[in-house]
Amino acid sequence: MKVVSAIASTLFWTIYAVFFCLSLIISAANYQTAQLPFYSFIVQTASMEPTIMTGDVIFIKPQTAYAVTDIVTFKDSKNRTITHRIVAQSETDKTFTTKGDNNKTEDPEPITASQIIGKHLLHLPKVGYILVYAQRPTSVFLLIAIPIVVLLAGEFFKTKPEKHDSKKL
Repeated sequence: MKVVSAIASTLFWTIYAVFFCLSLIISAANYQTAQLPFYSFIVQTASMEPTIMTGDVIFIKPQTAYAVTDIVTFKDSKNRTITHRIVAQSETDKTFTTKGDNNKTEDPEPITASQIIGKHLLHLPKVGYILVYAQRPTSVFLLIAIPIVVLLAGEFFKTKPEKHDSKKL
């Protein structure tokens, strides 16, 4: 029973630590408050499916140059943050044409390199759903309360070592 309990405890704390560290990294990589050399975003639309799915967390990094087929995150003329693929580049006016993999048509307006925030590095499937859920007040309470309850329960149910009677020896 002690082995199962130890494995369950280790598994719980490992998952909790990974989630906590991942939340810190993603928060630190937020575009508005970036503390790291890359940025993170939660994908909110299906425009890049099946390459990048709704609910994925993407990490992007600014580059010195961009090319056709790069997946980039940029600000459009309405200041919306969009992640799409570069499908064409105009050499005459140095603009890029973008398109979501799941969209039938190209984006209506070309973008310039100055609008691009960065190039897609990697994405974590569905982690965005967990992070959005974790920001709710009840979830924050649970993320604090559950580890406290687990720690208290572990202390409460801990078996006390048997005392040896020195007179019997």
